[in-house]
Amino acid sequence: MTGDSWRERRRALLRDDPAEAERAARLLDQLGTEDRDDEEIEADHRASRLAAARSTLRTPGSTKSCGSD
Repeated sequence: MTGDSWRERRRALLRDDPAEAERAARLLDQLGTEDRDDEEIEADHRASRLAAARSTLRTPGSTKSCGSD
């Protein structure tokens, strides 16, 4: 699904609920997702998942290593 199609689908679904549409608009404005393309958003998701995995591996008592630092 392209960025335009999921955004259009979301907008169509929110048209029937003005309060929810306003809440979603505020949240998206805070996140800045309307100004970003799919690749940029996906790269951020991947980076956050990688950071979470590395953090989990570095917890005290962990015997696993996540590579050289």
